[in-house]
Amino acid sequence: MRQDLEIQRERVCLESCMKRTIDGLQTEINRLDAQIETDFSAVSVIEYPPQYLNSIIHTLVSNSLKYHYPGRRPLIRIRTEKDGDNVILKVSDNGLGSILSNTRRISLRSARFSIVIPMRRVLGFI
Repeated sequence: MRQDLEIQRERVCLESCMKRTIDGLQTEINRLDAQIETDFSAVSVIEYPPQYLNSIIHTLVSNSLKYHYPGRRPLIRIRTEKDGDNVILKVSDNGLGSILSNTRRISLRSARFSIVIPMRRVLGFI
């Protein structure tokens, strides 16, 4: 069996990625009455391996729902920023967290990504 050793990058629409994530988590979103706000006006399409981007966004939203503050309606904000040649995906929520940060920024400049500020919880794919 032949395997592709190189992960293929494609133009990926962030709104489509978010829709896929929301569709997959709709039951939990409805149960918690979660509010999800997106703003991809800075960058709406990126060149990135789609399976990685889908996994990143799904994990971030899923963790925000999972670690919501009990008795509080979850509010998740996701937006893009441009920093020179880098695209930053910024995710924040009003859930449980450490005093370090309730915002995560991920650089999407290559097939690998890096955390550029302290995160409030550890993600399984880092």
